[in-house]
Amino acid sequence: MEETVEKMYNFRRKIYVTFKKGKLKRFFLKFGIVVTIILSISMLIEGKSLLRAGGQCALFLGALIPALHTSKGKFKLLPGKIKVYEDKLIILYESIDREDEKGGREEKYIIPYSDIQLIEIDRNKECLSIIGQPLIEINYNDGKKEQYNFKELNKQYTNDLYMTEVVTYQFINDVKNFSDIQINEVK
Repeated sequence: MEETVEKMYNFRRKIYVTFKKGKLKRFFLKFGIVVTIILSISMLIEGKSLLRAGGQCALFLGALIPALHTSKGKFKLLPGKIKVYEDKLIILYESIDREDEKGGREEKYIIPYSDIQLIEIDRNKECLSIIGQPLIEINYNDGKKEQYNFKELNKQYTNDLYMTEVVTYQFINDVKNFSDIQINEVK
């Protein structure tokens, strides 16, 4: 017998994705080194001193290297759904690419009310944090599956869900109908 979803809400979640090691960076670094060598040789041929040629090349490389050290990642907003059942919450991301070379996937966070330690609401950020011990099921587009049980690992996990204030309070009222979870409001 299939459980019925009492309510379902949409939200967004911010995740941090790391950039893949870029071929473009390696190309620019190699290109910069080649240009520096050519520049040094041409200055020496023109009769400029080794010190002057080296100094100008150092300036060129000094400008190139910081440009290659860009940030290692970025934040990305993901749409998701949270389903409210009589005995649990299910947080669902139907199509995620974390840009981690594992490819696209679906992630499902199953959290019985008994495994939720706290729900925090931050009105300023329009963020609802669910702190607990979910069972995470990951289904990759290539058919591979992974599962993480935070209760077995004896670890907590925080899901930060961004939703409007109206949706947040509708969600909270529904959760209160099925559980006595502690709900804190951050001010």
